Amino acid sequence: LLQAFTVSVVMRREVPVLAETTTSAEIVEHFLGGSLPVCFVIDDQQRLRGEISIHDVKALFQEQTLGTLVIAGDLCHPCLATVTEDDTLARCLELLVSTEQEYLPVVAADTVVLQGIVSYRDLLQLYNREILHQEYLGLDLRIRGQATVRQDVQLPHDYTVTILMVPEWC
Repeated sequence: LLQAFTVSVVMRREVPVLAETTTSAEIVEHFLGGSLPVCFVIDDQQRLRGEISIHDVKALFQEQTLGTLVIAGDLCHPCLATVTEDDTLARCLELLVSTEQEYLPVVAADTVVLQGIVSYRDLLQLYNREILHQEYLGLDLRIRGQATVRQDVQLPHDYTVTILMVPEWC
């Protein structure tokens, strides 16, 4: 199912971004007023330079003397993975799981210009929505003396599953 959809279907185009030259005070203000635990750092040509998480900002609260000297370009670290709008959601899920990230930046393949973000939650919501549109019939095949084999069979479009009580004589 996730091979059939691309990142462009679930990506958010509104991205929390900071310029490389953003001061530490502005970074802290951004996180205090934002809703996501991560933001992305871009250069003056909108190219992705890295990301800053809320955990990175905690150090700024504790070390106030360095705080005035630190800018976003100093604090950001490279993104562990990126995707493009044309990548499949299967590939996206693979990267989200392997990097243990909640958000991945979506970049233009040739220029690394930040296009948006894709979240683990949005991907799973699409997956759940699509699964619920399809009905599956689960079959348990039992053979005497052998283990049960479970198979899921997709029903044709106009068919549904109805649960019936089977009389004891059957």
